[in-house]
Amino acid sequence: MVAGRTGAVRRDLGPAIGVLTSTDRAMAWLRGPCSVEGECRPMVTDLRTGHAASYRSPLNRTPTAAAFAPAGRRLALGVSGLHEFIPGAVPPP
Repeated sequence: MVAGRTGAVRRDLGPAIGVLTSTDRAMAWLRGPCSVEGECRPMVTDLRTGHAASYRSPLNRTPTAAAFAPAGRRLALGVSGLHEFIPGAVPPP
């Protein structure tokens, strides 16, 4: 994490693939490196304490979108693509 005004490093959270979402209290991000299957572990870090927790990826896929609930106690994660148990072809964009 870096300070917005100065660019100074405030806290090193570890190897990150990318940030999914953040609030003034928490940040959801992907910890790297990714596995051979492409899965990256979603992490949630409390920005006040620095405590981080790791979670399983939904459907064993890498999350591409996230949003914290208004109270900040829940996190919704979205993944791209269809799971193999859903019949039919993926429609073109």
